[in-house]
Amino acid sequence: MKKNPLTRDEMLALIAKERQILEDAIGKLSAKEMTLGGVTDADWSVKDLMGHLVAWEQMFLGWYRAGLKGDVPDTPARGFTWSWESLHKLNERIYRRYRRMSLAEVQRLFAESYLETIGEIKRMSDDDLNQTGRFAWMGKGTLAGSITANTWRHYRWARTLIVKWRRANKAALAKIAKS
Repeated sequence: MKKNPLTRDEMLALIAKERQILEDAIGKLSAKEMTLGGVTDADWSVKDLMGHLVAWEQMFLGWYRAGLKGDVPDTPARGFTWSWESLHKLNERIYRRYRRMSLAEVQRLFAESYLETIGEIKRMSDDDLNQTGRFAWMGKGTLAGSITANTWRHYRWARTLIVKWRRANKAALAKIAKS
């Protein structure tokens, strides 16, 4: 597989494929199961993972839209850097934000953010996707790389955690399903 898709259509196909696999994994869970902690080392639930994915899609969209206007946004977010420690703090802030929301609200945002992200990508040209440093906020990166990190690879990461958690907690989840 290529490191990054070279065309918009390849990118959209990978995103759709990984998103569907993720949604299939989520779809096997009840509402109660989606709110149980323990899916990550930080004790996140599937709902928390979904909020995390929404936040990163929305950050990407913000960076991209700022770049279209000629602005240089703070990446990953104001007051944060790309260091491991800083990203951990940012992800903790994201967790706390979405943790307070209902499952239904997070599910709605999860669906809407995905459609919004896909809509933006559909308007991008292949040249824009692959041009190194297309926007100042990207440094030497490409839109394809940033999109990859904030969509299909992120979906794959989340799905892997969910599947691993389900396997490790099969008996406990079966009891919940019966109750």
